[in-house]
Amino acid sequence: MYDMFLEAEAGGEMPFAFVEYVSFGLLRKVTIRSSDRREVLKICRRVEKIKAGFMPEKKEEKYCKECTFSEHCVSNPSPMSKFF
Repeated sequence: MYDMFLEAEAGGEMPFAFVEYVSFGLLRKVTIRSSDRREVLKICRRVEKIKAGFMPEKKEEKYCKECTFSEHCVSNPSPMSKFF
């Protein structure tokens, strides 16, 4: 996401970025792909929907098992939430 902000400010495409793995103390240089940009935009749209009051259907995946909010997560499933 920060890469996209920099691109907007600089007026050009950034070919790479750095990813910091804080828990391991690692810093890696990664190439930014167009699929990464699409994924960021998709996540931004999902966040905007949540801010507007739409809560996606809760999925029991590995993230839910490790999430500290899983006991408090209340979602109202809708037929459309299966597509997102």
